[in-house]
Amino acid sequence: MSDDADILLKFYFEEREQARKTEEQRSTVTNLVLVIASAALGIIAQKSLTIDMLPLSLLLVALGVYGAIASEKFYERHQFHIGRTAFYRKRFVKLKPDIQLEECRKEAYDEHLKNFPRVCQIDCVKGKNSSWKAIAKLNGETVEGRFPIGNRHRPLLGNILNR
Repeated sequence: MSDDADILLKFYFEEREQARKTEEQRSTVTNLVLVIASAALGIIAQKSLTIDMLPLSLLLVALGVYGAIASEKFYERHQFHIGRTAFYRKRFVKLKPDIQLEECRKEAYDEHLKNFPRVCQIDCVKGKNSSWKAIAKLNGETVEGRFPIGNRHRPLLGNILNR
């Protein structure tokens, strides 16, 4: 393997590791926020909601804002590292076109789509209100929106999406 390809692979693996660490940090912060919020809610429920609980209620609001901002920042950093890995992969494919990496990825995706046609159409990560879109699709409701690789896979679902 050429030196350029080795360098790209090392950068690729480093960025993947950074993305993984960012996701672990997001998970840790989320769990911490949930534990603190649960404790605060438990105290409020036990003592009843009175004016004395206002500082604790304000703490819950601040904790929610912090959690939302932190989660968004961790997501941005994760996407930054994943974006870099995509760049390194494209450069690697240009350096080594004979390995046909993109064709392998497409074949693997098509095989996965064949094995899981219905749930592959549910985009649970991307898009606005994607959780609600996913639930609507599972319930058989028609939902306009983005599919993983355009609308070319839509006929695989048959009547599920077109009810």
